[in-house]
Amino acid sequence: MTLTEEGAATALAISPDGARLAAGDSSGRVAIWSGRAERRLGRSATSRPLAVR
Repeated sequence: MTLTEEGAATALAISPDGARLAAGDSSGRVAIWSGRAERRLGRSATSRPLAVR
C-alpha cells in the first residue's frame, strides 16, 4: 500500500479503534485510509495548512 502520492510519509496517525489511518507527506497533503480494507477514503485538496478542531 502506498500511503502518499508525493513521496515518503512524514506524519502518520491511527484512530483509536484502528479503523482509519491518516498519512501526511512532505507536500503538506493528508490522505485518509481505511485501516481494515486498505483503501483510500479521501485526501486533502490542498497542501495549505488546515485548522483541526
